Amino acid sequence: MEDCRVELTVRDGKVDMRAEHVSLEDMTAICGVLQVMVGRNAMKRGADIETVKDKLLDVYLAAMNDLEGQGGDGA
Repeated sequence: MEDCRVELTVRDGKVDMRAEHVSLEDMTAICGVLQVMVGRNAMKRGADIETVKDKLLDVYLAAMNDLEGQGGDGA
């Protein structure tokens, strides 16, 4: 992974992201790290691994449905 920058901002309940020099491969690696961080945090707060996996899968499926709904079929 080369040097890149990702900035997340939350305002009024909405998440905004800006990125520089981030490839698809870079972003997937960053997303993976964020998923592990979220999962560890949830487990520290008492969630079991199956609940964490279910919730993270729900997030992934919702994101893919949103992408498809925006014409994300590569066309």
